[in-house]
Amino acid sequence: EGLMQARALWRRFVGGPPPGGDFFLAASQMEVGAIAAHDPSSDPAAAASVCEAGVSAYGHADVELWLLYYRLARAVHSGGAALAVTGRSVEGGGNGGVGLRVPTPADVARRAGKALSAPGAAAEFAVAVRNLT
Repeated sequence: EGLMQARALWRRFVGGPPPGGDFFLAASQMEVGAIAAHDPSSDPAAAASVCEAGVSAYGHADVELWLLYYRLARAVHSGGAALAVTGRSVEGGGNGGVGLRVPTPADVARRAGKALSAPGAAAEFAVAVRNLT
């Protein structure tokens, strides 16, 4: 129920000025956590939508948002059980990410490396990704 309420709140922000980075971090954590926990209400495309909006607004400096996006891409493209449990595909989605493709981990890493402009942020992201594998 909490995930659905969070999505409803998120939809209220779409089209307006972006909410703060903490909002995107919390929403991304909920979505990615639901996929990792094999929650039946998880939706990879909805998760990608939240992550994409977060990195679009704050991706120049927020390493943690990029890491969440990377974790999402890794879970989805590893043939993760979450997709089998939810019955949803990598594209489309039923709860807010309609038509959005979940990028590959390599795509996310490449974009993060280009987008992170805060001093040391790109290097911090690269080290964190290496530690995940």
